[in-house]
Amino acid sequence: MSIQSQAPPALSPSQRYLAGILLRLRRLINRSVASMLANREKAAMQFAKGCGDHDQR
Repeated sequence: MSIQSQAPPALSPSQRYLAGILLRLRRLINRSVASMLANREKAAMQFAKGCGDHDQR
């Protein structure tokens, strides 16, 4: 008994267009989340550095 794999049907032009838009949206969201996380990490490092200065006085 052999199992034949079937390729998924080709996307229509409108489906390809929608897939492209969704891909761009996903990239935009990923970029903005990465930027937000980087900014928070930078702020946390500055805060930690500031707290260290106060403890030494």
